[in-house]
Amino acid sequence: MQVLSGIVIVIFVLGTPLCLWLSLRSKAAIYSGEHEKRTATKAKQLAADLDVPLSQAEFVVRDMTIGRSLGFLMDAYRPQYLYWEALDMLRSAATTLPAIAHCCCL
Repeated sequence: MQVLSGIVIVIFVLGTPLCLWLSLRSKAAIYSGEHEKRTATKAKQLAADLDVPLSQAEFVVRDMTIGRSLGFLMDAYRPQYLYWEALDMLRSAATTLPAIAHCCCL
């Protein structure tokens, strides 16, 4: 039973960041392909209307286009660096996984 629980923990710890990265990548690809050109004018208009920097207006428009489900994760990174959130999760898992393995094997 301990072996099975260890396998489930490893699958969960590695699977969650992988699924997150794939989801972020697909959302960013959809946004870049279809919506980026259409929303560029919206972002310029929003920046002019609210007197905010264009980059901030682009983040707002991107969040509204992508939705609330993953927008908060994408805000911290540029589209070419979306993988960093998954790497950070793997780093955290790598530091805690030995402690969990030690507890399971006792």
